[in-house]
Amino acid sequence: MVNRDKVRDKIQIIKNNVRKLEAIRENNIDEFLENPLMPDASIRMLQVSI
Repeated sequence: MVNRDKVRDKIQIIKNNVRKLEAIRENNIDEFLENPLMPDASIRMLQVSI
């Protein structure tokens, strides 16, 4: 059986992580793209949250 509270919590965590990544990207797009680890770290952060 699916626990709706856990699913809701997980979705909220993912949304928060996406907001954080968007804020980083918008404020520091040049720094974000210059650092070769940032895109991979961002993807990994979302994978872990899922």
